[in-house]
Amino acid sequence: MRPFIRIRDLHKSFTLHCYGEYQLPVLSGLSLDVGSGECVLLDGPSGSGKSTLLRAVHGQCPPQSGSILVDAPGLGEAVEITEAPPSRLHDLHRDVIGMVSPVLPPTTAICSLNIVCEALPDANVATCRDLAATMLERLNLPEAMWNVPAVSLPPCERQKVAIARCFVRDYPILLLDEPETATDEETRDILGDMIEEAKARGAAILASLRDPFLRRSTATRHQHLEDQSLAWAAQ
Repeated sequence: MRPFIRIRDLHKSFTLHCYGEYQLPVLSGLSLDVGSGECVLLDGPSGSGKSTLLRAVHGQCPPQSGSILVDAPGLGEAVEITEAPPSRLHDLHRDVIGMVSPVLPPTTAICSLNIVCEALPDANVATCRDLAATMLERLNLPEAMWNVPAVSLPPCERQKVAIARCFVRDYPILLLDEPETATDEETRDILGDMIEEAKARGAAILASLRDPFLRRSTATRHQHLEDQSLAWAAQ
């Protein structure tokens, strides 16, 4: 079976302008496949490139070189993320790739229920709101908060909205960047169940998780990332 995500010889560095334009390497020649039903857990210390890799696969952080090929059901043909125009990335984010990060994207004055509904552009209004409400209920977000702008919620409740938005739709590919950040133990357990359900339906999941319980219970295999900045620090 073909992988849903195929990464080959990926290189990414950041320019340190205050250090004479030094190129700080983050990812150096990374290759990785993620297939249907897998949850590949990224291991490595802070600064080893876990978030950078997830953002690169999402199309937010273009690498200097290498290939990120997405080939999931419904695409028709595989898409090279590093070459995809903004319109194609928009379509992928709508239909194929769901992502949760530790920070909910800025959504000024948009209420929590509507943020979750954004992941369901093809559903009618009633169905969309019902699905979003069911997901928020599952995550125990009080109904009184559903029509409150998400950016004004406490961090734990705001993260529940981000999780709901990602899991309300059956995305073939899920990118999880410390989704358990700021959540309580109950939400962590619910998130673990959601990840297992996504694996069971065949989603390909690439994740960075800190919580020991989630790491043990959801990972099918691990990908270690080396801290490339150590070489720079030693100079």
